[in-house]
Amino acid sequence: MPVVPETPETPNIPETPEAPGITETPETPKIPVGFFFNRNLKLGDIGDDVKQLQIFLNNNGFKLASAGPGSLGNETNKFGWLTKAAVIKFQEAYANDILKPLGLRYGTGIFYSYSRNFANKMLGQ
Repeated sequence: MPVVPETPETPNIPETPEAPGITETPETPKIPVGFFFNRNLKLGDIGDDVKQLQIFLNNNGFKLASAGPGSLGNETNKFGWLTKAAVIKFQEAYANDILKPLGLRYGTGIFYSYSRNFANKMLGQ
């Protein structure tokens, strides 16, 4: 019987693991060009403008959450407690333009005219 040489098997090479601590980062969501806030928003409101508000807040240093719903890239269309808290931080950061003209010292978490107009100004609208 003739001797048949063994065929070498293809070595089983494991996939290259990601470097420790490096994760994929979601693409930063952007507000559509020409978008502006045109209605008052408050706790319980639902709509695309709420999602745009969350994107605006997340992109401008007023993070709703570090992970999960409301976090960067995971914005929702519901104005919940996380959105309210971020709006308060936004209002208090720009208190001279948003709160002081209304005689307020603390943010309300309600995205009404002064907050809206200031955000639109930041968007270039």
